[in-house]
Amino acid sequence: MRSKIIMIVCLWIFVLPVQSQGSLEEILSQIEANNTTLKALRMQNEADKIGNKTGVNPHNPEIEFANLWGNPSIIGLRRNFQVSQTFEFPTVYSYRRQLSNARNSQVDFEYSLHRSEILAEARKICMELTYLNAMERELNIRMDHAKAIAEAYQSMFEEGETNLLEWNKARLNLLNARNELQNLQIERNLGINELTGLNGGSPLRFEVSLFEQLELPADFDTWFRDSESNIPDLSWIQKEVGISKLNEKLTRASNLPSFSGGYLSEALEHEKFQGFHIGMTIPLWENKNTRRYAKAQSMAAESMETNVRLQLYNELRTNHEKTLHLREALNEYRSVLQGIQNAELLKKALDQGLIGLSEYLLELSVYYDAVDRSLSLERDMNIAYVQLIKYSL
Repeated sequence: MRSKIIMIVCLWIFVLPVQSQGSLEEILSQIEANNTTLKALRMQNEADKIGNKTGVNPHNPEIEFANLWGNPSIIGLRRNFQVSQTFEFPTVYSYRRQLSNARNSQVDFEYSLHRSEILAEARKICMELTYLNAMERELNIRMDHAKAIAEAYQSMFEEGETNLLEWNKARLNLLNARNELQNLQIERNLGINELTGLNGGSPLRFEVSLFEQLELPADFDTWFRDSESNIPDLSWIQKEVGISKLNEKLTRASNLPSFSGGYLSEALEHEKFQGFHIGMTIPLWENKNTRRYAKAQSMAAESMETNVRLQLYNELRTNHEKTLHLREALNEYRSVLQGIQNAELLKKALDQGLIGLSEYLLELSVYYDAVDRSLSLERDMNIAYVQLIKYSL
């Protein structure tokens, strides 16, 4: 009877069913299309781009008309008519158009930043669900194994081949396995709900239980230099520096004189005067300190760019080193798990009466702990990798 039990255990441990795999990229594509935050940001971006196009053109022309009654009335009427247009210095309009285009590019980078964050969050949830799916598969095997043990010990107890204490241990082992599986399924459902929330409330199924092969960059510094153009945070602040420089040029151009010109006529009872007029605005007081302010803004933006680049470099380097460390630890676990034959040794020991059920279950739990640790390391490694490549999603 003991030999039968061990044979059942070995079969349940080493014969693993293969589950069908879903598409992670398909999940991310759906979330990008359905996420309510991204939908709102896309609409806001369109509005911001239209807003950035305002204020680029010259001021509106002005038209004035006056009908004046003379006093005494013998003087007659006087009618004035004037059309005028104000023009700023020509370079002002050029810099304004450049600023408009630069701000619209920055709007795109800002959207890319939010998109990367949301897709990275979705990918992290998927990594957690992949782990939970793998653990669910493992726990189903363990529960079936525990059930087979409990049924076998029940038969042994009924036939008088074991005592009530041993049977109770087998029953408690089954109860623990069942509760562990139920708790994991609850956690898995919570993850699915989070994923559904990111998908705008549309339900999603995610049954992947195998992690994809990672492609870690060997040299971080080279990878970072090659990836800088794909980092929205850095692109955004670089564009902000460019905008500050353009704004500085615009401020200088705005401090140059502006001009006005137009048509003017004055009609009296028996006389009429008409012609053209021109004027010039001399910038003496209105724009005081604007150039100093624009220069200070440019310096602040350049300082911020240096800080953002350093922070991103350190953050990504930390994630790169963490991923490498976790991969090394995972490879060690895999190497050990592939080489040990604990199940066979335990079988011989139980067959020869060298160990009882308690010791057998204890030794088996050591193997289970190693499997659990291996899966959690693989999950943590993939989550760290997601943080490393989130700007490439």
